[in-house]
Formats: sequence, C-alpha cells, structure tokens
Amino acid sequence: MAIIGAGAAGRAAAGVVASAGFTVHLFDRFSIDAVDIEPAITVHSSTPVWGLFPSWQIAASSGGEPVTVDVDAVLLANGSIDRVAPVAGSTLPGVITASGLMQLIDRWRLLPGKRFVILGDGPEAAGVAGAISRAGGEIALIEPASSAPSLEIMGADGVTGVRRGDDLIDADIVVMAAGQLPDLSLAAMAGCEMVFDDDARHWRLDIAAGGRTSVPGIWAAGSMAGSDDPEASGGLAGESIVAALTAGPSALDTPSGPSGSVVRQPWRYDQRIGAGSER
Repeated sequence: MAIIGAGAAGRAAAGVVASAGFTVHLFDRFSIDAVDIEPAITVHSSTPVWGLFPSWQIAASSGGEPVTVDVDAVLLANGSIDRVAPVAGSTLPGVITASGLMQLIDRWRLLPGKRFVILGDGPEAAGVAGAISRAGGEIALIEPASSAPSLEIMGADGVTGVRRGDDLIDADIVVMAAGQLPDLSLAAMAGCEMVFDDDARHWRLDIAAGGRTSVPGIWAAGSMAGSDDPEASGGLAGESIVAALTAGPSALDTPSGPSGSVVRQPWRYDQRIGAGSER
C-alpha cells in the first residue's frame, strides 16, 4: 500500500500496516526524518506525489526523475493548504501564504521583507506575527480575513502597501493567514466524493468509518479526514486498511457508502475540467 504524507497521521498508519506484515510505501514532498520509522517501510523522501491513477498507481517525482508505484490501497494523509482571502491585488509579487512565509523563516532563515500586513485573526495569524517579530520584521497591520474584500493591495511590480478605506498602510509583504483547507487535489483526481461543510465554509471528503472514502481502496486520515487528532486518525485508518488487506481483494473493492452528509459534490474532477467534452 502507499501512504501519501509522512506527518503524524501518515506515520501512525504506516506503523500499524507495516507491523501487520504488509508492504508500505511512505511518500512526502519534504525530507523525511526516518529515525523512528520501521526499516520495513519504504521511505520516499522529498518525493512529491502529483498523480493518483486507477488500480492504484502512484505517480511522483524525486530529484527530477519520475517515480511510479502500483499498490492495492492508498491512504491520503497529505494534509492541508492555505486558505487565501479574496482581496484585490492578491496576485502581486510580495503576497505570500502563511505556510510559505514560515518555510522561508524556519527552513531557510530568510525574512522576505521589512513591513508586513497579515490577513487573518486566528492562531495561525498570531503564530505568523510572532515569527516575523522574532526574525526582526515589523507588523504594520493585522486585519481579519473577513475584512479582505474591503481592502486593496497596492503596487505595480510588487507590494507597496494596503489601502483600507482612506488609509494607506505602507508594507512590502502581505501574508495570507486565513486558515487551512484540506488538500483535495489527489482525492479529486481519484473521484472521491466530497461534501460542503457549511460551518467551515469549504469542501471536504465524505468519510466513513475507519477513514474510508467513497472510492474503493482509498482511505484518508488527519486533516484530510477532518480530524483534530492526526495520530489517532492515522491509527484507526491503518487498522481499517489492515482488515481490508487481510480480507482480500473483495474487501478492497467495497465502497464505503455515504456518511449521511447533506450537501453532496455536484461534479467529478474529470467532468469539472471538461474531460471528453465537445468543443
């Protein structure tokens, strides 16, 4: 089987499945610290997965070279992406997501500007503000993401400030810290059913017991499954996968069925991008 994402959820599931004697391929787009990973697990470090095709085939790349692996089951534990606030001028150079900024500061010890505007008012925004201050940057403004439509990011070749009503706040970097969304790109490619979460205001996977998705052979864990306890979620998904692998192909081919969610995705990924349509 393949696990996409080597965070807490992916590692927990990998340990459960490998301990049961099954082959596990663990992928992550970033470098994986394999110190606490069982030797039986095949680690694909710094290997971003870009494709998930029927049967199932994992398509990835490592060091510029293609990597493909055929597996019976897939666990999606590939985490979240940044939510981007709708604001005029958001495509200007100098607009960066919170996770992108944290990568620059924590991994590369680089602060990309001097004066920062942060769009967001939750824990993520507070964490970004603290990191900027510790790195020597200046916080010009912290504005709730809900106010973004009333703002305008100014500049021609890059950010020079943010207009708020009659006020112009000088800044050279705008940080989007409006929260996280599950990264549904691979799930959508595989045709997994999704539902709209009215409370969180975003699409999410339709998950049944044990982390099973609507597509046979594909599970989800961690934030992909809407869990606040990624390690526990990964462990449960791992146990469900072991049970299915032990039972044989018929168990892997059984769809999970709907979870009882009310609003269902009205399109499949291939339909949304117009695959096979006449032009």
